[in-house]
Amino acid sequence: MLRNREYAVFSGEEMATGFVTSFLIIIVLLFYYPISSTGATHCSFYCFTTPKENEKITTELYEQLPCTHFVYGYAHVTRENRLIPPTRFDLPSYTEQGNYRTFTRMKQWGGVKILLGVKQKGSPTFTDNKYSRVHFAELLIKTARKYNFDGLYLSFGGDYRSVLFQQFFETLAAKVKANAQRSEFGSRLFVVLAFPSTQAQSGLRNLHKLVDAVYLVTEDSESVSDPSTSRHLNPLLATNTIPVEDTVSGTALALVEDGEIPRKKIIIGLSIWARSYMMENPQNVGHGNAATDFGPSGNLTRRSDGRLSYPEICRVPDLKTRAAYDEQGIALSFTSNEGVWYSFELPRHRSLDTKLKWISSQEFGGVGLSSVQADDATNKCGEGRMPLHEFVGQKMKCADQLIRRNYNKCIRICHIRPEKVEDNFKVDSLEPQWCSHIVIAMVEFKDQQLMVSSKAKELLSEFRQWASHQQPHVLFSVGAESSSSEWRIQLESNASRYSLSMKLKDLMKEWEVDGVEVAWSAEAMTERSDRDALSSFLVQLRNILGKNALIVLTANPETALKRLYDITLIQRNCDYVILEGHSFWRHNSSTAGHFSIMFKDHPDLPDRTMTLESIATDWLSLLNNRSKLILGLSAEGHIQMLADNSHGDVRLYSTRTTGDTDKDSISQSEVVF
Repeated sequence: MLRNREYAVFSGEEMATGFVTSFLIIIVLLFYYPISSTGATHCSFYCFTTPKENEKITTELYEQLPCTHFVYGYAHVTRENRLIPPTRFDLPSYTEQGNYRTFTRMKQWGGVKILLGVKQKGSPTFTDNKYSRVHFAELLIKTARKYNFDGLYLSFGGDYRSVLFQQFFETLAAKVKANAQRSEFGSRLFVVLAFPSTQAQSGLRNLHKLVDAVYLVTEDSESVSDPSTSRHLNPLLATNTIPVEDTVSGTALALVEDGEIPRKKIIIGLSIWARSYMMENPQNVGHGNAATDFGPSGNLTRRSDGRLSYPEICRVPDLKTRAAYDEQGIALSFTSNEGVWYSFELPRHRSLDTKLKWISSQEFGGVGLSSVQADDATNKCGEGRMPLHEFVGQKMKCADQLIRRNYNKCIRICHIRPEKVEDNFKVDSLEPQWCSHIVIAMVEFKDQQLMVSSKAKELLSEFRQWASHQQPHVLFSVGAESSSSEWRIQLESNASRYSLSMKLKDLMKEWEVDGVEVAWSAEAMTERSDRDALSSFLVQLRNILGKNALIVLTANPETALKRLYDITLIQRNCDYVILEGHSFWRHNSSTAGHFSIMFKDHPDLPDRTMTLESIATDWLSLLNNRSKLILGLSAEGHIQMLADNSHGDVRLYSTRTTGDTDKDSISQSEVVF
C-alpha cells in the first residue's frame, strides 16, 4: 500500500464527477504548461588546489570554475598522527579567518562540496592499534567540522588490502555516521578514498562500501617518478608501446572488474601537469623510451620533476602546430629541437575530448583534474582563464546517472509519505510517466532541531537506484507536519534562516535530489511577522541553493485567504506554488466535512471561501505567472461517523481508523464499496 498525494490533469467534466464520490480517488492540477523534454545530466567534477606554503588564498578564481567538488590540500599526517595544515595561513588568527574558512565560504554560492585533502606518504601510522584508529578518525572529523568542510579526501600509502586498513575505515565510517546524528550538524561528512592506479589490479576488498566515492589517481605510478624512461600523460588505450597498466582505461576497468566497485562510485582522476624528458636519442621518442633526465624546470612553477603547468607548456615554440597525436593510445606529445620530449593535454583537442567521452560512455561517476595550479589562471596562453577546467566542465557528461526528463505535457507532482509506505512497496513498480516530480516527506522540526526520517532515507535510496531512464525530478519536503510555533523557531532570525538554508543545501547534496518543498502548511500563519519570516527565508534559500535547484512552496488555504503570502517574492524565488486543496477539513474538527471541496456554489457549505475555486480565483488575480500555480488534492479518503447524513452535522469522534497514526485516514486499497 502506498499513501500519496498526486497532482494530475483532468477535464472539467471528469473533475466534477470525481468530486461527488465519497472518497477522492485521484488528484487535480488546474494550471500547467509544457516543459522541455531535455534535461542536464548530473556529473561529478573534482577540482584540486594545492596552495604554496606561504600563500594566502582568495576564492575569486575558484568560484568561477564548473567544479562540483573542490579538494583543498594537502594536510599531511605526521608519524605521531597529527595533521599539519597545507599552508602557514590555514588556521585562524586574531586578525584573519585563515585559508580553511576562506575556502569553505564558497559553499554559500551553491553547487559545490568542499573537501579537506589529507595525505600520508608511506605506510599509514594510524592503523597500528584500536586507540590510534579511533583517535585519528575523531581528529579527521573534528578538523573537517571545525572549519566547515563538507567532507574528506583521503590519500594514504601502504597496502589498501590490509586488515588494519580495513579496520580503520570501519572505525571512520562508524564515527562519521554517529557524528551526522548529532543535531547540530544534520548532514553526514562526505568521504572520498584516493586509490592509486598501481593497486588497481589488487582491488579494494570491501573498502569501497565504507566511503562515498573512490578517486582513481591515474598519475600515481612508480614509472611516472622515474626520470630514465619517458611516459605519456593520461594515455587512454594500450598500444604496442603503452602497456595496459599505464593506461587510464586499463586501470579504471581493473578497478571495476577486480575490485568489484560500482562504476558510479568511481571518479577517474586525470592530471593536466605536462611531462617532460631529456631524451637519450631525440630520434627515438615516445612512451617507454630511454631518457637521461626530466626536462628543464618551467619559469613559473620551478618544478624539478619534469612537470610543467599549461602556461609553461603553451609557450614552447612550435608545440601546438607540430604536436603529434597518437590515435591508438589517445595521447599528445611533442619533441623540441633541443631533444626535450613533452606529453601534455590541450584544451579543445580531441585527445582530451576522447578521454572524457570514454569516461562518460563507461558510466563512471565523474572526472577529476589535478590541479588548479597547473591551469592558466591569468590567460597567458590567450585561451581565456582556466581553459582546461572550463573545457572539462563543458564536455563531461555522465551516462545514465539520474538523467531526469519530463516527456509529458503537464506537471504532475506526487507526494509520498514514507511512514505510510508498506515494507513490500517497490519503487520500480511506479511507471515513470505517472509523475513529473516526486516529493518525499523527510524533514520535520522537533525541539528546535531537524528530524530526518530514517524510512524516508531508505526510500530515497531506492529512488536513486531506480532503473528507469525517465525518472521524475525528486525533491524532499521540509516541515509538512510541523506546527507554526516550530516554524517560527526555525525562522526567527537571519542567522537561524541562514543555518536552516545551509542544512537543507547539505541534505540536497548528500541525497542528490533536485530541490526542496517548503511546507508551512499543517497550521496556518497568523501574523504579519510570519509572512516576513517566510519571505526572508525563501530569499535566503534561493540565494544559497542557486538558480538550478527547484523550490516548491506548499501554501495553507487559510493563510492564503488571509493574504499572508508575499506573492511577488514567491513568484521570484519559487518554481511552483501548491495550494493545498485537501485540508479544508481537519480530522480533529467537531463536525463532519469534505476535506477537498471543488466548487463554491454548493448551498450547504458553511464557508464558501474554503473551496478550491475560491482560493484559486483569488490567487490568479494576484499572480503574473499562472503557470506556477498548482492545486493539490489527496488520494487518501477519510471515514467519519455522523449523527445523520448531512454535511456539517456533529460527528461522533470515536471513528474507525486504519490502525496508523492518521486518524480517520484510509488509502485507496482500503476503500470497500
